[in-house]
Amino acid sequence: MVMEVAPQNEMQALVSVMQQAIVNPDIDVERMQTLVKMALDASERMDANRAKKAYAAAMAQFKRNPPTIVKDAHVKYATAHGVTEYDHATLGALCEAVIAGLGAVGIYHDWKLSMVDKAIQVTCVLTHEMGHKEEFPSIPAFPDGSGGKNAIQANQSTVTYLQRSTLFSATGLAALAPPDRDGRDTGEEGMPGFVTAEQATEIRNRLKAIHADTPKSLANFLAWIKADAIEHIAASNYKTALDRIDQKGKELAAGSAK
Repeated sequence: MVMEVAPQNEMQALVSVMQQAIVNPDIDVERMQTLVKMALDASERMDANRAKKAYAAAMAQFKRNPPTIVKDAHVKYATAHGVTEYDHATLGALCEAVIAGLGAVGIYHDWKLSMVDKAIQVTCVLTHEMGHKEEFPSIPAFPDGSGGKNAIQANQSTVTYLQRSTLFSATGLAALAPPDRDGRDTGEEGMPGFVTAEQATEIRNRLKAIHADTPKSLANFLAWIKADAIEHIAASNYKTALDRIDQKGKELAAGSAK
């Protein structure tokens, strides 16, 4: 309520001045135009403030009853280092779960695609029905040509992955393990498990230490490590994650020293 008082009073004052100016024969056109512009600017600020507050309230309502997203796809393929196997939520499953929940609170999502030095960047945009928008960009990623994909398939694979990861980040959700996982992700022999709770805490602490724990920075990091949450980082990528964070910390330190 306090945030709306100033714009409302400002608008009322300008309207009062304009009403007096209209009946004043000595008012010049330039001054009248200035008053009109001030009134319009005040109105836009007030509308933007209301829209931002409405967006925040809608997201709070959405998170009070978040949709359940279950990993509905299983991936298994051979690499030079052995067999990689994991579950993940498809983009279709994620959208099916999220769209209805966001729509119920007056929010819809979309994506913007762009190229950054020949790499693909996807930005998830959440827009409230009153007009306020929040953007969640991914880190740029090159086309995924694994598995013998052609150029179009490689591009689409990366776009789909980035769409999924940015929508997860924008909504603050994570996928649950499928009920019939049969021990997958538990670190059984031959199965690449996730990081432990202690390892996840260590990753969070190191991100916080270099001020990379903001929503957008975290989304970029997760997209790079190919996980939808810190707890879902593959155990085999734990050291890679720490090395990446340490390297980023050194880069930031070197930049601030210049």
